[in-house]
Amino acid sequence: MADRVKTILDAKYEKANLDQVAAAQTHLSAEEREKLKILLGKYETLFNGTLGKWQGKPFDIELLPGAKPYHARVYPVPHAYERSLKTEVEPDLDGQLLRL
Repeated sequence: MADRVKTILDAKYEKANLDQVAAAQTHLSAEEREKLKILLGKYETLFNGTLGKWQGKPFDIELLPGAKPYHARVYPVPHAYERSLKTEVEPDLDGQLLRL
């Protein structure tokens, strides 16, 4: 489990090469791989290696009358992974997520 967490926290997000992704799907026929490449290209911005920003309208979540907030213990993060976690979730001065 710790290795999985480290892999996620230390991930370096890069733009995906959609041609390579489609070509690697050897279980598909050549025609299906071409269709997959076209489909991935249609949504290319999803694979550009960035997290992006919410583009929709602001919204509010309304609670039921009488609902009380629930507070639980913080999910424990091993000390060895704290720097990686902070790099992933804390914004820098421009509001962008920090990257190593």
